[in-house]
Formats: sequence, C-alpha cells, structure tokens
Amino acid sequence: MDKYLVRTPRNIEKDDSKVAEKITNLIQTTIRSLKGVVVIEDVQRLKAILRLPSQPTEVLLRALNEAREKIPPRHILQETKIGHTIKRLTKHDDEAVATLAAEIVKEWKQHFQEKLNRPLIEVRCDKKTEELRSTARRHLRKALDSNAEGSYIRKLSEICEREAFRQNKNLVSKNYRRTVRAMIFAVQHKKELRCSVISGDIKPGDLVRIHLAKDKKAESKKS
Repeated sequence: MDKYLVRTPRNIEKDDSKVAEKITNLIQTTIRSLKGVVVIEDVQRLKAILRLPSQPTEVLLRALNEAREKIPPRHILQETKIGHTIKRLTKHDDEAVATLAAEIVKEWKQHFQEKLNRPLIEVRCDKKTEELRSTARRHLRKALDSNAEGSYIRKLSEICEREAFRQNKNLVSKNYRRTVRAMIFAVQHKKELRCSVISGDIKPGDLVRIHLAKDKKAESKKS
C-alpha cells in the first residue's frame, strides 16, 4: 500500500504558528463587557454627567458613547429615566451631541420593538453600600456648599462620588473611603480648588484622580 501513498514533509513550525495565531486572536469576554449586562451604578453615573448644566461637548460625547455600549432593560429605563435625559440632548445646541443622542434613542427603541422583555443581567449595590455612599455624597455637598444653585451642587457632588466609586473598582473599600475623605477635606479647606470644581475648570474625574493618586502614594510609603 505504501507505494500508492505520496508522503509530503510536514512543516511543523508553520502549523504551530497557525495555532498560536488563532490563540492570540481569541479575546476573553467578561460578563460585564456583554451588551446585555447592565450595571445600575454606571447608568446612574452617566445620567448624572449628562444632566449637569454647561458640560463641555467632549464630556457629553464621551458619556453618550459609553451609554451607547449598553441597552438597559425597560424597568431600568423607567427607574433611572436616563432615556429622558438622553432624549433632551437631541435638542442640544451642539450638532454632534444632538445627532449622537438621537441615534441612541433610535437604537434603543428599535431594540425593544424587535426583542420585547429581553432578560438582562442587572448588578445592584446592597443597602449598606448605598447608605455609605449616600453619606459620602451628603458630606461632599456640604464641602462644596457655595452661592451656586443647590440643585447644581447636588448633581455635582453625586458625580464626584460616583467617579470615586468607579475609580475604586466599584467597591466601598478602604481606598474608596480615604479617597472620598481626601476630596472632602480638600474642597472644604481649599477655596481655589473648590471654585475650580464648581466652575467646571476641574472635572469630577480629575478631582478623584488627584486624590486617588495621593492615596496610593501614601499607602506605598507605609508599606
């Protein structure tokens, strides 16, 4: 039988390289990265950013693009009312913001028309965590207290707290508490910093990063 077989040399290196290439092209998907997984905290954070008056265009576009990556279920849309917030932005003075907001509203409507009551995974914080975070926002609001409109300060303090929570891996950990305490102390006792945060010259995300970095440096020195 061997005389009827044509043996060809096998290029082992080439075959192995193909296998390696296939492996490197694989991307592990986490639960949170799925479009159908909605974290309420992220929805609330984005809503707070989008509702704050006089937000720069780039901040609104970044938040809208992040919102576009998810499709919240109906009851989350009704509870958070982020849909109403985005719909209001369809009349924004900036054309890019208005266009993107309109596209999101259209995509979400189309989704629910095609797949009604689609089951989605929802991640919530427990009651104790919500109470601790609510306390943090209240102290931030007091620290930011100024002649500015009360509703604006309330929204601003909410965004600052949500950013602190997000940058601390969505955990009310020691790092989160130290970060929040550092932020509260800084804006309360440094008038220039407080004014910059209220005016929007220093964004909530930047305020958190400044004090988050200090917190990590202090921790590394102790160790």
